[in-house]
Amino acid sequence: MTTVAAARLEARERLSAIAHEPQLEADLLLGHALGWSRSRLFSESDRRLSTAERTTLKRLTKERMSGRPIAYVLGEKSWFGFHLYVDGSVLVPRPETELLVERAIELATEVKSKRIADIGTGCGAIAVGLASRLSSVEIDAGDISEAALAVARRNLLLLGRAAAPVRFFIGDLIAPLEHVPDLIVANLPYLASSDWVSLGPEVRSEPPEALIGGPTGTELIRRLLNEVHRRGWQPHFVLEIGHDQGKALSDAARDAFPAARAQVEKDYAGCDRILVIRQPDEA
Repeated sequence: MTTVAAARLEARERLSAIAHEPQLEADLLLGHALGWSRSRLFSESDRRLSTAERTTLKRLTKERMSGRPIAYVLGEKSWFGFHLYVDGSVLVPRPETELLVERAIELATEVKSKRIADIGTGCGAIAVGLASRLSSVEIDAGDISEAALAVARRNLLLLGRAAAPVRFFIGDLIAPLEHVPDLIVANLPYLASSDWVSLGPEVRSEPPEALIGGPTGTELIRRLLNEVHRRGWQPHFVLEIGHDQGKALSDAARDAFPAARAQVEKDYAGCDRILVIRQPDEA
């Protein structure tokens, strides 16, 4: 019968064809099949797998080998200190969005925010991250997808007792919002339509409507800015943007809010990633 050590080696060899970190992914899949932590795989490496465990590992590995993102295979993603539930109805949260949440927490604290809107919440990662760190705000988190909101509600339950209350709503951008936010945080789709064909199979396994923002990729963010402007609101914004969209979207922000200060911040790779729009103090 197969030992844990042998199963790790076999899974790693198979996953080396598609995974950037085949040993890590092998351990994650094996740990999921056994219900073990990664450290237990090392400490009990001589333990033999049952037939059912081998069957489960084989199924998980086959699913990953098909190009399905490992987060979907496992049904979870470690992000911002949480184990978030994810499935094929939502985008897998990225490390760059942790920067977005950190920046939003900083700005919310600085301006003493009372109400935050998370537009396009998806799996609820941003809302959960904000709710875990901020205690004096109310958070409205919305999405156009009912399936995505079901995932977001599940992740809020996984958080347990949140520091801030979160209310979910269904609808297009800010259309259903009943209360005026003083801070809007959003990771809206920002890839251009033409980018789809160049994406790898893992990314194309994710819902395209959560990735593609229009012909140039900036359309949804521009529409958000314009809709907020038309309502006469003047909130601050923290928005995730594409790696080369800083100038175009900064200009769009200034067009919508001439008195505001728009600042582009970089990600770990030095690319445009966060657009912070700060309204004047008297606004």
